[in-house]
Amino acid sequence: MDYLHIAEDLVRKEFMKQWDTETLAIWLRDGCRCAYCGKDMLSCPDTVSFGSSIDRLLPVVTYPELEHVGWNCLLACSACHARKQNWDPNISDGCSPVYARGSQILADPDRY
Repeated sequence: MDYLHIAEDLVRKEFMKQWDTETLAIWLRDGCRCAYCGKDMLSCPDTVSFGSSIDRLLPVVTYPELEHVGWNCLLACSACHARKQNWDPNISDGCSPVYARGSQILADPDRY
């Protein structure tokens, strides 16, 4: 599903003008739920009003080239966002690499 085009259509409507299309596309793609714990993000009016709950799966500190790459951006509630901080799934024990520099290999290329 092309969430970016859906988001562009919604942002044109008056009630969504405060959101940018990339943020709204991430909300739609992630089903308005935290990617880590599954919390319904629509249950918090402040989060919905500001749309400021976008996290990076791979931290920008380590992977600055992935800051604006769609698959690396995900929806996270404030508790999960604070808990994750700069945790890097690429270097966690027992996990397959999510991203390999140079080859652009993803563990699950069909995720998005």
